[in-house]
Amino acid sequence: MSSWIFNSSGVEKILELNSSLKQKTIEEFNRVSSRSEKVYSPWMCCFSDHQSLSSILWDDNFFINNCETLNVLARAYKIPEAKQVFLNGKETKSISIDLPVQKDYEEKFQKAFKLIQKNQSILSQLFVDLVKHVVPLRTVPNAVQKIGVGFSSQYARGAIFLGVPSLENISYVQLAINLAHEIGHQALMIYQSADQIIENGLHEDVYSYVRKCNRPAIQAFHASMALAYMVLFLRNINHAELSSQESNFARESLKTLEKDFKDSVLSFRNMEFSEVGRLLYGDLCKYAS
Repeated sequence: MSSWIFNSSGVEKILELNSSLKQKTIEEFNRVSSRSEKVYSPWMCCFSDHQSLSSILWDDNFFINNCETLNVLARAYKIPEAKQVFLNGKETKSISIDLPVQKDYEEKFQKAFKLIQKNQSILSQLFVDLVKHVVPLRTVPNAVQKIGVGFSSQYARGAIFLGVPSLENISYVQLAINLAHEIGHQALMIYQSADQIIENGLHEDVYSYVRKCNRPAIQAFHASMALAYMVLFLRNINHAELSSQESNFARESLKTLEKDFKDSVLSFRNMEFSEVGRLLYGDLCKYAS
């Protein structure tokens, strides 16, 4: 069955559009910077506003742990939801680009990605093609939700900014769920680069079942896409590979996320979509039914 989001036909459409978008981004970057780069970097997307990003194009590491690169990124990108808090008597941000990188971060991330690879080939395919860099985030204990934080940005397509959940014993399962969430954002950003998806998507508010508050419609639709891929991951997880605690956590998470996903899809039933938006929404409706 043809799809725009799920199964092999959905993956094919997303990857084809992503390939075209990356080439256009390289061409625009070279035009503005008077350079002749041939390989895409997420940092090309924000070059016009932060020309210092051109200094880190050389860093092609998948997992960003170079302090120079992280410092440049910390200056260029504002982290959503970061707020000022006090830690050990000093004022700091609740979320920040991790400097230096915590020693066990990459190990936990690799364990989470392997769980996605083993259990859902679609998400694994999308991740490998869409995600070029993972940027670690540091969070202040008790200042952010324990399930972890992360974000993707149109100004860094192909980069995922991600923190490690502070849940004992099950953190890597939650981290895998968070990875699926970000893959959803990355996939929708590809479509969004070619189409507005929702008419007046920035000016109409819709309830977001991720943030649990009203947000501009296109952002709430991003939440629906993220929920869809989290549900996709958890529906296909192999419980035989998990401990009883991890398995119970995955089952309970799926119940909660399935309800949120179905409710989020219903919240768009009266929304005015573009032609592409209607196709994407139709896919979500079928998967939620």
